Amino acid sequence: MADKGYFLWHRQAECNFLHPLQENRKFTKFEAWLDLVSLAYFKKKEKLVQGKKVLVERGSFVTATIQLAQRWKWHRTTTENFLTLLESEDMITRYKLNENNTRSCTMLKINKYNDFQPVLNEECTTDDATECTTGCTPKNESNKSNKLSKDNLLRTKSFKNSLPLFREWDCVQNEDFRKWLAERELGLSPSALKKFNTEFVKTEKERCLNWLDQKGKRQKDYVAFFKNWILKALEGLK
Repeated sequence: MADKGYFLWHRQAECNFLHPLQENRKFTKFEAWLDLVSLAYFKKKEKLVQGKKVLVERGSFVTATIQLAQRWKWHRTTTENFLTLLESEDMITRYKLNENNTRSCTMLKINKYNDFQPVLNEECTTDDATECTTGCTPKNESNKSNKLSKDNLLRTKSFKNSLPLFREWDCVQNEDFRKWLAERELGLSPSALKKFNTEFVKTEKERCLNWLDQKGKRQKDYVAFFKNWILKALEGLK
């Protein structure tokens, strides 16, 4: 048996060619468990779910059995039985966001999440869960290295087909995407221009992510998909 302890697992591992999503194969039970831990939010965050803002606590995320079944390439019954097993072992906790709606999304919490992902040092400024655990890189060096790694990542195919990385992508701060947005402004009316702002884009991204979570459908290029989403949303402004 290996020595006791833990090691951090970066979400970019999903982009590795050995990952079941890249190999386009079924997940094993252990891979599915690791996947649940990686999908959980490292920090609490508000999320738009079925038209309502929901606070997702650290170590939790919003999902649905059918979404996980499609992601893992499992039968829905197999997925539900697996999640029920994890609940019986006190590994996860689940509850419907709307008990009166059979199609309601589910809040899934990883119990003892701190055992897998330690709380960040209070002095740490990075947003990346894997960059800081017990100590911090100097602020300037950390921010610079994070920016370089993320900028390089955004130019790769791996980013385009990775939902977790697309979820973390700050589209309004991305130079290429801002240029693309500026070009879209040319055909808008003065009244539409007032509504076409940063908050509009952020809201539409939340709506887009909510739709992707509910449908559980993977995209070959999430950035291209989001651009088409924005174009459709703009039709409602004209």
